[in-house]
Amino acid sequence: MLVAAALVEFVTIELYNLRLSNIGDPHYANYQGTTFRGMCVSAAMAAEYKKAASNPDLSKRHFGVPLGFTSSSTSKETTKEFIKQHPGEDQMHWIIHVHDLDPRLLKVYEERYPDSVVTSITAMPVGRIAELREKEILLRGAFFHIVSMESEKVDDRMIHTLQLVLMNTNRDHGTELALDEGSKQKQRDFFRDMIMASRFQICSELSKGYSNADSENYKELARTALKRIDATNPWEIAESPVLSRLGFDTR
Repeated sequence: MLVAAALVEFVTIELYNLRLSNIGDPHYANYQGTTFRGMCVSAAMAAEYKKAASNPDLSKRHFGVPLGFTSSSTSKETTKEFIKQHPGEDQMHWIIHVHDLDPRLLKVYEERYPDSVVTSITAMPVGRIAELREKEILLRGAFFHIVSMESEKVDDRMIHTLQLVLMNTNRDHGTELALDEGSKQKQRDFFRDMIMASRFQICSELSKGYSNADSENYKELARTALKRIDATNPWEIAESPVLSRLGFDTR
């Protein structure tokens, strides 16, 4: 595990350098869009995803890969190759909606913590340097929120389709080590609440096509995160698309 964790960190450094050395190149810019992943899973594993997707607490409908990489592609055709490998298992299709943090909320964070480095390496386009030249989006330490999961049986095989939300924003804090006290804890909480406010608002918009009740509940979760920001940071937060859509007055 120590070797694997070290490898993840070395690759993360290379992704960071790749982004830094290509500033201005749109191929490595802040990726936002829809990417896909196809895989084969056991029925038991599919049931675990279903359990997470149906959690009555919407804020907990998620799963993550904190110390690893997840490969995805902007090409649906590429993902189909991976679900042919184990014909006896269920098929699973991930539709991943990648978004960045609201830029005006990010501005507030950068004004408050100017030394903190925020990047988009959670979702990095690496197709131009990949050996097979796939349209690959490499997801680093990804945290997925499940908006919906639909299952159907086709030709005696179960097919599961998940609609997922992923925030591409990563806060690098290598100089902070594992400090979770005092001002560092407040900084983490502040960043977490901005991520949650943006993520839950996106989930609210996406879930309108599945459940109006979920959409409203996600909107309330976003509002709650924004209230925490306002309560703990008594400076004026600039008007932003997220705030205005919620009708939340920060004054």
